[in-house]
Amino acid sequence: MITTLFVIFVLLLMIFGIGAICMPYRHELYDDVDETVITTTTVVENVEPTYTIVGKLNRQHESSHSQYFVIDPVDGDKIFLNDNDDLYEDADGKIWSLV
Repeated sequence: MITTLFVIFVLLLMIFGIGAICMPYRHELYDDVDETVITTTTVVENVEPTYTIVGKLNRQHESSHSQYFVIDPVDGDKIFLNDNDDLYEDADGKIWSLV
């Protein structure tokens, strides 16, 4: 009988101990009663980018690669493209349309 009561007492101590350890920590300087709610308004304007397309560049494809590329008209570098690219900016900052 005493052993059973002792086991129950130890189990209750373990349960309350684990509960005390798992309680959320509250800092003494933190006071959530005085929190202020600030409402902000954001205005978004849809502004289309303005750029001048100077010409068209052909997408090129090698048989060993499945990815398209263009040759930069300014410095001659091979630049690989994403599948959804429709514009290209060369080394001088000019915009080209991709076909």
